[in-house]
Amino acid sequence: YEILSGLVGSEMCIRDSDYTLPYYDNNLRMFRAFGDLKTNKLVDDTVQLYVKLGFSDWATIDRAYDEDSNLYKTLKIDSDAKCSSYGCVHYETVGVNIPISYLITKKDSGFEMKFSGKQSRVMLIPKYLVRQILNGVEPFLL
Repeated sequence: YEILSGLVGSEMCIRDSDYTLPYYDNNLRMFRAFGDLKTNKLVDDTVQLYVKLGFSDWATIDRAYDEDSNLYKTLKIDSDAKCSSYGCVHYETVGVNIPISYLITKKDSGFEMKFSGKQSRVMLIPKYLVRQILNGVEPFLL
């Protein structure tokens, strides 16, 4: 994980280092958490799962479900399209705030998250990613 500072005033961002690794399914995923440099604590008890999903058409992702059927609202971060002679891939980048308490229960197994809109996609969040962000935020917990 890495800690970035100076994003907005006294804010810091803790993120796992897996973001730059492409996956065979053209999806990227990482966790990030936000803290206050003045208090050296997280701003709340969640971390954001940040994902870039590729679809054959716009999916308009607006919600996500974990494997325990908990519903999460998504935050639209970005959208983009890459086209070639074979067609287009439509990318939607969204964030989902997940309670740290939930991640603690999944540190030995990882979990699946289903992202839904006009289309849906299930992503496996491997246990090593869960452990990375938990290790990263541990010194900054409320």
